[in-house]
Amino acid sequence: MEIFIWIVCILVGLFLVGWLGLHIKPNSFPLFQHRTPTMQTVPLPAGLPAPVERFYRQIYGDMLPLITSAVITGRATMRPVLKVLPFKVVSALPMWQVWTTVIISRCASLVCH
Repeated sequence: MEIFIWIVCILVGLFLVGWLGLHIKPNSFPLFQHRTPTMQTVPLPAGLPAPVERFYRQIYGDMLPLITSAVITGRATMRPVLKVLPFKVVSALPMWQVWTTVIISRCASLVCH
C-alpha cells in the first residue's frame, strides 16, 4: 500500500509541475545583436500603379532598399489538441519565406478564430 501512495504522490506532483509549466509565459528573446550590413538599393520599377509609385517616392525616393532576409522573434501560443501551449519563436528567413509565413499565419488566424 505504501508503494501505491508513493506512485500516486509522484503522479500528482508531475501533473502539478506540468500544469504550472504550461501557465508560465516564456520571456522574450534578447534583441537581435548582429551588425546590419550596408543597405543595397534598386531603382523604382517602371509601370507601378500611380498610388503605389507616389507612396514609394514619398517614403524612399527614387531608390528602394533591397531587403533579402529578416529575423522574426516573438511569443505565441498554439493549441495542438485541447490545451493552449505558450512558446517562443525565432526565425531567420529569406524575404520570400517571411512574406509567405506572414500570409499563412494571418490566414490561419482568420480561419481559426
